[in-house]
Order: sequence, then C-alpha cells, then structure tokens
Amino acid sequence: MTKERVILAFVAIIAGLLLASSIFYFYQQKGPNQLTKTPTPTVISTNEKMLLLVESPEEDAITTVKTITIKGKSQPGALIIITTNTDDFALNADTEGLFTKDVVLTANENLITITAYTENGTSETKEIAVTFTEEEF
Repeated sequence: MTKERVILAFVAIIAGLLLASSIFYFYQQKGPNQLTKTPTPTVISTNEKMLLLVESPEEDAITTVKTITIKGKSQPGALIIITTNTDDFALNADTEGLFTKDVVLTANENLITITAYTENGTSETKEIAVTFTEEEF
C-alpha cells in the first residue's frame, strides 16, 4: 500500500506541475497583451505647425520688475494681439515667427492674453498670470 501511495503522490505532483506550467505558458502568450496596454505616442503631422509658443514670462511668475518683455514664437507674419490689464498691443511676428513686446505691469496680478492669428484664419490664445510686487523676497 505504501508503494502505491508514493507512486500516486509522484504522479499527482507531475500532473500538477504540468497543469501549472501550461496555465502559465498560455497566460504569458495571451494575458499580458490583454491586461496591460503599451501607450502609443501621439504623432504630430509635419503639416500642422504650432501657432503660438510663449517663451517668457512663465505662467504664474512673480516679479519685482514693473516692465517685462513678452517673447514668443508663432508662424512667420502672424498677427499677435497682446492684452494686459490696462493696454492692448498689436504686432506682427517677423520672418522667423519671433515676436517681443515690453509691457508695463500693474500692482498685484496681471492677466496677459496673447493671441496669434495666421494668414489662413486660424488662431491660438494663451493666458499667462504674472504678479508684480514691490516687496523684496
């Protein structure tokens, strides 16, 4: 009787290992591909050009300088409209699409809106908050 129990235990262990191995194998073949998806990168067409990139000032900047320079890039020749708390400015981007404009800030928070209009009628707007304070920190 003992001999049969040893043989039966050995056969049960082998069968269990084969079953576990085949489940693991099929899981590796189908499971991970269905359970986790690899993110695919977004491809931007070369025909689509960025309309507006504001290089400075940074969003939520705090400054002790009353006059700041707004710098950015758009499409060449684009019409750039800059609106501050007190003034509106219109200028054109140069042949490389670059633009700069000095603006005077008011006390506390200044909301600066920059809009680029291209020749084909498309536009893009960015809003930047800049805080002016006379306190040194």
